[in-house]
Amino acid sequence: MTKKSHNLWGTPRKITQQIRERKISWLELFSDLVYVVIIHNITVGFAAHFNWSGLLTFLILFYLVFNSWNNLAIYFDLHGNDSVRTTFLTLVQILLVALFAGSIITAFDGQYLATALVYFAIQLLFMYMWWTTARYDPEHMLTTRPYLIYYTIGAVLLLLIPLMKATGIQELLLLGVIFFDFFALLFESPNFNREFKQRHIAFQISPALLERYGQFTMIVLGESLANLIDLFDEGLALPKIGLFLLLVISTIAIWWLYYSLMDDITVKERNYQGLVFFRGLHINFILFLSLEGFFLTELADKSSLWIRLGYLISLVLVLVTLTSMVINRQQHTVARKQLFISGSIVLIAILLSTLLPNIWMLILIDVVLLSACVYRERNVLNAES
Repeated sequence: MTKKSHNLWGTPRKITQQIRERKISWLELFSDLVYVVIIHNITVGFAAHFNWSGLLTFLILFYLVFNSWNNLAIYFDLHGNDSVRTTFLTLVQILLVALFAGSIITAFDGQYLATALVYFAIQLLFMYMWWTTARYDPEHMLTTRPYLIYYTIGAVLLLLIPLMKATGIQELLLLGVIFFDFFALLFESPNFNREFKQRHIAFQISPALLERYGQFTMIVLGESLANLIDLFDEGLALPKIGLFLLLVISTIAIWWLYYSLMDDITVKERNYQGLVFFRGLHINFILFLSLEGFFLTELADKSSLWIRLGYLISLVLVLVTLTSMVINRQQHTVARKQLFISGSIVLIAILLSTLLPNIWMLILIDVVLLSACVYRERNVLNAES
């Protein structure tokens, strides 16, 4: 009887049981849908609280949300399977993240109680998932135990938030949670290096996990397009059509450039620190892309100095982090000299655009981004011919 129950519930896949050419499952795709609402709510909240306090709340919520997504994505890639256990835990995580979405409005009002309590439940879920994984695979406890210690510290910080009335202290505690959650993998990289070498595991990010990152990027780009379409909430007005096209072309160009570059890379590193560095770059790339989409939409109605600077700075950060992710990892590489020259031209053009009115600024940036996409495609064709 016990054996049948155990088989029905299932066990996590061992880290050494890698699946070659693994495809993203329908369950993973379904679990990503809830983040569409999350990204929308965070963006709307930031728009309603456009100040330094609102930006801090935006950053706190984004990193908490992305950590919950990143945890599940990595777990599914390393240990997921078709068992009832994996399905059940994923669905529980979806429910908790949906509850987290409901706490976003109050968080922007400076009330983090609901956010802390829901995220505490998410934290406990991940601690359970990783602990039981190591229980079924004792050799994996080498890296899991320190990881659970850092998450326990984060859980304690979350429990302190309801006891603190000052918003500033609550925000400091949440920043502490983010610090321990995100840096846990970096702090214990030596343990991962030992385990991976002992168990002959390659320091590589699987194509399936790269595709999951691409899926989240698609969610952010989709939110940007949805916000731009909202410009016509009062009907299709002719004066807005030209501006709309310029804004959409900018979003499309970022999409084109990202997928053209990311579809051509292989992430293999010498140690686990390299994998952590790449994930960190991609996390911040998506953050900067979210901010770029936000400021791009705001440009449609406003032309203040802060909006323009926010858009241009976030755009530069998007391009810098994207370049950092793909350089030295591409199959069709670009010579460093050519990359330096083209990158310099792009940055100079963006700097010059600060002197132009909004329309001409957007035209120049669209031309630069589309030129970068065409240049990339031409480089690939020349390399293949």
